[in-house]
Amino acid sequence: MARSIDNGRFQIFCTIKKEIKNNIQQAIANSSNEIWLSPISIWESAILAEKGRISLQPDTSTWVSLALKNLEIREADLNNEIALLSRQIDLPH
Repeated sequence: MARSIDNGRFQIFCTIKKEIKNNIQQAIANSSNEIWLSPISIWESAILAEKGRISLQPDTSTWVSLALKNLEIREADLNNEIALLSRQIDLPH
């Protein structure tokens, strides 16, 4: 089953896993699930690190590379069509 994770969950899972709800941890840890991440989440993480809001050690590029490799995350395509379709999703936040 394909799952996507948002930036907040990605950062928390990679840094302070205990903050994520158990069902999300289980979904991410389940090897039968595909984990997809938007490139925007990487961009947001880099911006937050530059502003000092989060700490990515030893540096942002290395941290992201290791996180993607260790979590076996697939990159979700982001193109004009997907950007427009995303506005049709009714999110609770």
